Amino acid sequence: MSEIKTDKLTGYSNKNTVTVEDGATTMTIRQGLAKMYATADTDTGNDIYGSLNISSLEDNAVGYHRFNTTNAFANTIWSAQACGTGGGTSSGYASLDSLEWGGSGANPGRSTTKVSTRACNGSSANDDHHDLNIAGWGDLA
Repeated sequence: MSEIKTDKLTGYSNKNTVTVEDGATTMTIRQGLAKMYATADTDTGNDIYGSLNISSLEDNAVGYHRFNTTNAFANTIWSAQACGTGGGTSSGYASLDSLEWGGSGANPGRSTTKVSTRACNGSSANDDHHDLNIAGWGDLA
């Protein structure tokens, strides 16, 4: 069996793009990679256990948290996902909220440098989660 080891791959015709073909589909790897993620315990001290491109975590109130990125996204049109477990139980949920936690949907839950979340228990009451997770995909500035 052959093996190739490398520390760097560079596209031949476009050094910022490496593509993968899967059947009839071709995808640019750079577009599909998460540009930020974090796993945090917001119930016992706002500890970030693992992260990429996250500089800090703000605690605004019970269930309301904001993740700040180290490197900014190119614009506010990037995809973010939040999930969690309510108070260490199997119930509850986490979602994106507006930047100032109004929940109205009038403002997106993200800017180029931050994303706001709201976490709830199984009864939809705000709750700090033992396992709050966030991830984001998009172009960095």
